[in-house]
Amino acid sequence: MEQSAQSLEWRFTGRATEYFRIWIIGVALSLLTLGIYSAWAKVRSQQYFYRHTWLDGSSFEYIASPRELLRGRLLFAALLALVFVVQVSFTPAALVVLVLLLAVTPWVIVRSSAFRARSSVFRNVPLELQASLRDAYVTYFGGYLTTLVSCGFAYPGARWRRVEFIVDGLSYGSEPFHWFTTRDAFYSAYLRGALIMLPSIALAALSPDLPYLHGLPSKLISYGTLFLATVFLRAEMANLLYSGVRIGPHALRSGQRFWPLCGIYVTNTLAVLATLGLAIPWAKVRLARYRVGSLTLMARGPLDVTARLDPRQRRGYGDAAADLGGIDLGIG
Repeated sequence: MEQSAQSLEWRFTGRATEYFRIWIIGVALSLLTLGIYSAWAKVRSQQYFYRHTWLDGSSFEYIASPRELLRGRLLFAALLALVFVVQVSFTPAALVVLVLLLAVTPWVIVRSSAFRARSSVFRNVPLELQASLRDAYVTYFGGYLTTLVSCGFAYPGARWRRVEFIVDGLSYGSEPFHWFTTRDAFYSAYLRGALIMLPSIALAALSPDLPYLHGLPSKLISYGTLFLATVFLRAEMANLLYSGVRIGPHALRSGQRFWPLCGIYVTNTLAVLATLGLAIPWAKVRLARYRVGSLTLMARGPLDVTARLDPRQRRGYGDAAADLGGIDLGIG
């Protein structure tokens, strides 16, 4: 007989006043050390948010080493500096270097995702990612190619495949992850996001015949619809990502809603601008509280699992590359 599911709510207990001290010290020391302390600042920040995220009476942990992050950041900063120097001194060679960097992108993504997984711990059990490098190249380069050939129309399907590749490779101890969100759901979300942009598209088509729409009215409509479409997709992508996850017998649910999230983004932006950035900790804590509070775990049985020890040493190279290069891992 199948065990009935118990609904477990997630909670975020962080406070802006507490996080402000961590954030301001991190910013100040990062500036004083010319960015070297930023690795320690990131780890302290992540540790705070993980430590204040609770599920079933236990909080999460973030155990990444700042030295690992720093080594990785220095390595990739050197690579980016090399690209810049080559581009300035000998432009044709810069293309070769950029192609080589593109070629290692799947490796970077797999290493980054594995590092972040092993750094995320719940009840003394870290997440693990087992992902084939060959499959990574097929997934990411195949996605790039189909997106290019289709003039962007295949992007939702390519992103769906990237998420599936990462999530299905994760495990929590002895419990494997499985992802059940369909490709069609991604296409539907992106189509609805595109529909929000229709006023901007119509404006672009009519503007030659309606000159009074030029200037400020045109910009307000364009930026406004772009903002609404972005917030809509962020909420939809989060819901599609988390609500499709099964961890062994347990199922995640995400209930982010468009208008509450829109209000949070608007007020956060206004507060940050009005305080010249000093409200950033308040904005981050507020957003984290909403996102975590939108999650529910439908648990079938206890959450205790058997840890599978991974003897490989953690390295921060992949994580650092994602930080420096802004690489979209495509999983949220």
